[in-house]
Amino acid sequence: TVWCIADYQAGKVKFTGILNDHGEDETKAAWRDHKASFSPEFSEEWNRWTGMHKKPFTQIDFAAFIEDNLKDIASVDGSPTGAQMLEMALTFEANQDMRFKSAIRLQNGGVQMSFVQDDDAQTLQKMQVFDRFSLGFPVFWNGDAYKLDARLRYRVRDGKLAFWFELIRQDKVLEAATQTLIALIRDKTGNPFFFGEPFSS
Repeated sequence: TVWCIADYQAGKVKFTGILNDHGEDETKAAWRDHKASFSPEFSEEWNRWTGMHKKPFTQIDFAAFIEDNLKDIASVDGSPTGAQMLEMALTFEANQDMRFKSAIRLQNGGVQMSFVQDDDAQTLQKMQVFDRFSLGFPVFWNGDAYKLDARLRYRVRDGKLAFWFELIRQDKVLEAATQTLIALIRDKTGNPFFFGEPFSS
């Protein structure tokens, strides 16, 4: 028999195969002591983005993170493209030494931020950031790609900005990827398949 033990909110997926579970005669006891375990390996992209979920960045560090992981930005309707995210990151870098002044929410869902030079209050620069963007990458190593949305958040302290992103329902994306894996395992093994802990009382 094959068993799936999954906690999607905790980001944990494991499969256990019991080689000497009940055979054709279910009235006879089975030792159930020969087991095989499999925990699918998460992709590098999944580990990077989920590892930084809700963790604050400085302005320059956030720009560097976006640049380093630009290939994961998915161009979908209603979300910024990779080129637009890169432009935002480069503007963050250009304004890293400037003091944040104000933010205005735009009708398109973005935010327009204004920066000033500390030594020249008349020098005003503006940039537009996105409060939501989309990602696309495999959940499991060598697996299919899935879309994952994220919200961009920021906080101002002493004229400096801190940024972070919040992944939206990554547990549902992990569940969808696991269901694809489950279908493959059931198809290739043909064994009885169950959900939950096989040795719970």
